[in-house]
Amino acid sequence: MALLKCWRDPSLHVTDLVVFQPEGKADLEAHPKRIMQAQADSLGLTLRFMTLPSNIPYRDGYVNAIKELRDVHNIRVIATGDMDLVEIENSSDNYIKECCAMAGGGIRTYLPLWKADRAECLTTLVLEEGYEIVFSCVKSPWFDESWCGKTIDAETFRTMISMSENLGFEKDEMAGWGAKDPRRKKLDLGGENGEYHSMVLDGPLYKHGIEILGVPATGNGNKSQCHNSIQLLTTVSGPAKNGEDRWWTYDGQTRWSLGTFIVRTKNVDKQQ
Repeated sequence: MALLKCWRDPSLHVTDLVVFQPEGKADLEAHPKRIMQAQADSLGLTLRFMTLPSNIPYRDGYVNAIKELRDVHNIRVIATGDMDLVEIENSSDNYIKECCAMAGGGIRTYLPLWKADRAECLTTLVLEEGYEIVFSCVKSPWFDESWCGKTIDAETFRTMISMSENLGFEKDEMAGWGAKDPRRKKLDLGGENGEYHSMVLDGPLYKHGIEILGVPATGNGNKSQCHNSIQLLTTVSGPAKNGEDRWWTYDGQTRWSLGTFIVRTKNVDKQQ
């Protein structure tokens, strides 16, 4: 949605898809690199990875990366799809906005979805613009493994609306949970609390669509299978360090992400 708004803004010229990647990560669990590269190819954009070194503070890594984007790659605006504040240490505003300010000028942040109505955004993307969007990572208790790899369509949208209107637990079930425990909140339709991640496979800006296909199951390790035969990675959160009250996860939370799959193009000759 943020990219769509940037693309249609006559004051902006979109050139790059920028990914800030922690040093040492071969891939990104919620947004696999192969799919991101396929997206960039279809959009005709440069996919640019900015490494966040492990030997300096996290925020310093972002600030240095933003300086490089400005000074080396001549980027003057960073747009992000952030919709709301998330809890980050020593942060009181949008994190990328703060980092751009620390970079010393010459580059600014654009937040086209800030405080946007989540239901309206999904309605625009899925029902009006016709984007094909899949869940690339989902977390309990809101979702189970059957949702990972599933397309966000009118039916799943209705289910999500219902989930966002009802708290999944009774008061007595929450006894003993930390004040920040994410299970205390209803589903955020935009996934702003980390409930899910998604990726766009096709839409008006795409020269061709993208397919992610399953491969024969091997039954190895922690891989399981979902409805479309894509092997999933299953991860369970462990106890917090030093009794930390975490807003993004809890002890025993399960998340499912795309594991083993094939990426290929489709609708190569579609008209723009």
